[in-house]
Amino acid sequence: ITFDDYLKVIEYKTATAFEVAARTGGIIANGTEEQIEALTGYGKNLGIAYQIRDDLLDWKNEEKLFNLLIKKSVDPREGFNKMEELLKEYSEKARSFLRKIPDNDAKINLEKLIKFTSFSP
Repeated sequence: ITFDDYLKVIEYKTATAFEVAARTGGIIANGTEEQIEALTGYGKNLGIAYQIRDDLLDWKNEEKLFNLLIKKSVDPREGFNKMEELLKEYSEKARSFLRKIPDNDAKINLEKLIKFTSFSP
């Protein structure tokens, strides 16, 4: 399994659920089309970051797809380092979509989810 394969699996597995939830929230809140699309992008990228985080925390579970990726690495540390880079990348992508949302309590909570997911203080 390659990193691209791994990302594609988690995009379909986890990110889709986050994407739909965020989009639905935007629709229910009567957001503009731009806000709904921003929330959709936020949800997708947060979902990818969340799954990477979950896999990093649960790396000892032999059943995980992530472990197949690490086992293929010549040096497992390279795999972990790459995963940490991807976690930061997708967390920042989620954050960039939130910049299109007006400041309010809901946005603050969405930002907190990014911090939780990315291990940020």
